[in-house]
Amino acid sequence: MRTKRAVALCGAFVAAMFGASVLVGPRLPETMVTHWNAVDQPDGAMPKFWGQFFVPLLALGVVALVLLSPRIDPKRENIEAFRPLYNEFVVLLTAFLAGVHGVVLAVNLGYDVPISSVVFAGVGLVVFYTGRVLANAEQNWVVGIRTPWTLSDEQVWERTHDVGAALFKLSGVLAFLGAFSPRYGAALAVGPVLLSSLALVAYSYYLYEERDGTDGPTA
Repeated sequence: MRTKRAVALCGAFVAAMFGASVLVGPRLPETMVTHWNAVDQPDGAMPKFWGQFFVPLLALGVVALVLLSPRIDPKRENIEAFRPLYNEFVVLLTAFLAGVHGVVLAVNLGYDVPISSVVFAGVGLVVFYTGRVLANAEQNWVVGIRTPWTLSDEQVWERTHDVGAALFKLSGVLAFLGAFSPRYGAALAVGPVLLSSLALVAYSYYLYEERDGTDGPTA
C-alpha cells in the first residue's frame, strides 16, 4: 500500500471517529463506561468529553507518530523496502482503534455488544499482522525487535525476526481464539505476546554472544 493511500485511509478512520462522537454526543450519558473486565462487566468510567474523544485523540497521535517516525530514522531507506506492509499495518491499527471506539459508543448508547469478543478478535488480527511485518522488516530504529544486539548485527536481526515472525503470528492466533472464550481472552491476548517479547530479547542476546564467540580468536 502506498503511503499516500495509507494516510488517506487513516485520516478517514480518525475523521469518522470524531464525527461519530459528535453525532451521537447528545445521546451519551454524562459519565461514560470506558472499561470492562474479562466477563464484560463495567469497571471503569470517564466524563463524557473524554469518553467521546479520548480514543480518537489517541488514534490521531498514534497515526501521526508511526507515519512520521520513518522520516527521522537514520536507516529509513531500509524501511522503504517493506513500507507497503508497514503502511498496511498502520491502517489496520487505526481501524482497530476505530472499532474499539465504536464499541464504546454503542455500549453507552444502550446497545448490547459482545465487547470482549470484538476486542480480542481485533487484537488477534493486529498481533498476527505484526508477525507479517516482522518477517519482512529490514534493520531500522522504528519498527521491529530493536535490541542492542539486533541493531548491532544484521544477521542477529534477521535470525531474531525470523523467529519473532512465527511467534507473533502464533500469538495472534491465540489472541483471536480469545474472542470465543472471553473469560480467558485477556490471558490469551497478553500472555503469549509478553512471553514472546521476553524470549526474543533473550534470543537476540544469545545469537549475538554466539557470533561474538565464533568471530573471536581461537586457541
